[in-house]
Amino acid sequence: MQCMMIAVVVGLMSGGAIPSLAKPLKVFILAGQSNMQGHANVSTLDSMADDPRTSPILKEIRNTDGTPRVCEKVWISSVGCAGDGWSDVIEQTGRLTAGFGASPAEIGPEFTFGIYTEKRLGEPILLIKASWGGRSLHTDFRPPSAGPETFNDYIVSQWKQRGLDVNEESEKILKNGGVFYHHMIEHVKMVLADIKRVAPDYDPQQGYELAGFVWFQGWNDMVDSWTYNNRMKPGGYDLYGQLLAQFIRDVRKDLSAPKLPFVIGVMGVGGVKEGEKPPQMYFRQAQTAPASLPEFQGNVVAVQTASYWDDDLDALQQRMEKFNAKMDREFKEDPSLSREARDEVRKKAMAETFTPEELKRLKGISNGGYHYLGAAKILAPIGKAFAEAIIGMTRADGRLGEVVTIPAGSFLMGNNGHEGFGRPEEFPQHRVNLPTYQIGKYEVTRGQYRRFIEAGGYEDPRYWSAEGWKWKQANELIYAGMNGTFNRVARPAPQEERRAPERWAPEQEWIGHGLGHPRFMQTDQHPVVGVTYYEAEAYCKWAGGRLPTEAEWEKAARWDEEQQRARTWPWGDTWDPEKCNNPEDHHPAGGGYRVNQSAPAGTYPSGVSPYGCLDMVGNAWEWVASRSRSHPGSPAPFDHTDAYRLVKGGCWDDGPAGVRCSSRIWYLPLGSSGTGPGDSDYIGFRVAR
Repeated sequence: MQCMMIAVVVGLMSGGAIPSLAKPLKVFILAGQSNMQGHANVSTLDSMADDPRTSPILKEIRNTDGTPRVCEKVWISSVGCAGDGWSDVIEQTGRLTAGFGASPAEIGPEFTFGIYTEKRLGEPILLIKASWGGRSLHTDFRPPSAGPETFNDYIVSQWKQRGLDVNEESEKILKNGGVFYHHMIEHVKMVLADIKRVAPDYDPQQGYELAGFVWFQGWNDMVDSWTYNNRMKPGGYDLYGQLLAQFIRDVRKDLSAPKLPFVIGVMGVGGVKEGEKPPQMYFRQAQTAPASLPEFQGNVVAVQTASYWDDDLDALQQRMEKFNAKMDREFKEDPSLSREARDEVRKKAMAETFTPEELKRLKGISNGGYHYLGAAKILAPIGKAFAEAIIGMTRADGRLGEVVTIPAGSFLMGNNGHEGFGRPEEFPQHRVNLPTYQIGKYEVTRGQYRRFIEAGGYEDPRYWSAEGWKWKQANELIYAGMNGTFNRVARPAPQEERRAPERWAPEQEWIGHGLGHPRFMQTDQHPVVGVTYYEAEAYCKWAGGRLPTEAEWEKAARWDEEQQRARTWPWGDTWDPEKCNNPEDHHPAGGGYRVNQSAPAGTYPSGVSPYGCLDMVGNAWEWVASRSRSHPGSPAPFDHTDAYRLVKGGCWDDGPAGVRCSSRIWYLPLGSSGTGPGDSDYIGFRVAR
């Protein structure tokens, strides 16, 4: 790889001056090698139009006349791309647009990062980009706290075999240790010292806030078989993970930002399949490792870029490489052919080898695989993913609550027939591939939902779907049970507009439905229940997220990535009633044995899921965004997508069968709000994004 990048984003109001704002100007820092610099030629943007996954992004990138967008609210200062691409510090500045990639004709993740950061935050943004290619973390970006680089026995033996002087070789490397780390920090400080130089209308009274850092680097470390001489073995890249953790600490220290949100862009070249074998499997694990350290919980997130790789495009590229090699061999065997004749032969052979559609798709490639094929349809979504991860961490109002990042990859969903229980709709078990996403560590609590109401979110149509708002404005109360049962009654006060869920109170007595209908108090710490699908959906939008899909919920609840298997319950395949809130557990917060009631969120930490989510089963059923339909290949196919939504996880009134991760029940989204006779009084939810 040839480049690395840092980005800090500052924005201006469209058309000129930035007014003084209560909030300081957001500044984001991005750093990495050539893939952060960006080798996607602007000609590859066309390839995004025909893919439903990327066409919405293309609409954000381009104007209606097809020209690249110029971001009026996003400015950029970039070093490292204007000269040789791997050592210069020539600066480029201006409003963000295409051409701030590795060359004036290329883009990198910075383009969509800036676009979506501004779009999501609705504030002006400044990008500071510092990118140099071919640079490693172990030498070039070596963090100061790591100390001077040391050289393992394998490196020394290789020098000796080549007749090189060990001291001379060591000194060459030590001389360059950390040079680009310091270039990076110096450039950021230079821009921050005089923001008006880059963004002339910046108001110093507004101030600025360092709001995030993205690191997208790794190729030179991954291919270094000397420094990482055990790279084909588990733990072979542990040194990289250690250095990256030190890098994060040092950046925060040197920029005086101790909690600076930090995103790690995990290597994704070759896609998901490449990450299932060494060396990438072990390298990706090392890159992800710092995000799991206790000190970095909630402020360091690893974004798996493999899910944005295009396997079909890669296969076409490999075919083209073989085709070019074949042509070169043939021309070498017959050197008498003129250039014009060769071009004609190549043109004819290409038409015979590739279909017109394949030739069109090949125009979406402008570089090698190590540069993500130089494909805008790969790099643009990656930039968007970085922006969304950063934004998720910069929200400071507590609406989302604590979230867990679930890495991209496939998992097994559904019942495999060995769980001891099972309803027809749970079968068969099948593989599902998901991109990186985040999901609430806990169920949304009554306290969080109360803040939604008090902030006016419940009465704001911006947060409701059209269907949900229509229901909210209706004068009917519908108690809806599982699998479609319901009854309708008039609202107690139909003349009053709904301003909260039915029978809502910040703290209230709840009457359960099972085992003697126990009464218990629900406080701010309990999961909110008795909300309709629409009410859950509105909260999620207000909080900056959404409801998880069934697949997202199930992966977060049960997938054991290390052992590559789906657990029956979040903790394993052996039923343990003390690990979740259910009729058999003895925890007093859940009422004790056979005295059912909800428990405060997080009461059962021993039942944590493989990814760190709590209360995924028991306590409260949870709405998911998916509609009710059978799994692919189901022995009893059904489709209820016209009316029903799914709930997952069981509740405090369910035994071992009901709280399995594969269990799925469908409900009308109308639900029951409050203490009425509907089963949906047991349903809560958690947020995803």
